[in-house]
Amino acid sequence: MSVILTTAGIEDAIDALQKRGAKALDVLEPPLRRGALRIESTMKVYPQQKKGTRYRRTGTLGRRWTTKAERSATRLEVEVGNNTVYGPFVQSAARQAWMHKGAWQTDDDAVERNRDAIITDVQRTVIAAME
Repeated sequence: MSVILTTAGIEDAIDALQKRGAKALDVLEPPLRRGALRIESTMKVYPQQKKGTRYRRTGTLGRRWTTKAERSATRLEVEVGNNTVYGPFVQSAARQAWMHKGAWQTDDDAVERNRDAIITDVQRTVIAAME
């Protein structure tokens, strides 16, 4: 289960930065990493445990959220992921089990919750680099 933030689709911003002499991926990597960390932090938040349950939470799902970046000469991807076997059944919008719906936030929820802040951060960073 993962969420990927990428420079794909913002080629116009990359071209504009390069025309100004900026190394576009160097400019874009910090806001994409910050965006990924926003999503990761959001995904680590557990809902309140239902009253009357005896299950003792281990925190493993939350601890296993990580962020990594992969870069080529022309593209940058920052991936937020979780390698627990059961993670997708708890927090993946596509695979969430019925008993977790409405209680556990999904990857889509985390992206939506942070979308505007991530876009604003990328825009501000690009504008600052162009000045």
